[in-house]
Amino acid sequence: TAKLCAKLYHDGLVRYIQVSAVKNENNMPVLYSGSCLCGAVSYQASVEPHYQFNCHCRDCQKATGAAYAPIAFFHQSELNIQGELHYFESFGASGKPIRRAFCPTCGSQMFGLPEIVP
Repeated sequence: TAKLCAKLYHDGLVRYIQVSAVKNENNMPVLYSGSCLCGAVSYQASVEPHYQFNCHCRDCQKATGAAYAPIAFFHQSELNIQGELHYFESFGASGKPIRRAFCPTCGSQMFGLPEIVP
């Protein structure tokens, strides 16, 4: 399987996405799956993301500690998320809030809920 470095926004969010040939409980192929560093939070998606791009805004730079944040947008209903999440809210370049979900155990940023996305 190949690994992609991306962040999911499960109406919004995730950081590392693994492309795999695994099937879920409905015998549908799982295209994207991954977890946080400690494995307490995991996700699966059986569809392609609606949008993919690298965001270079200052908020994404601060959130990732990098020059940009690789982003893939999924609707929340398209993701199967397991585990407990905690949230931190900040304001993006648009001035609108973004709720960022992270694992409370290892601190891995998992998902984002940007208010700017309908």
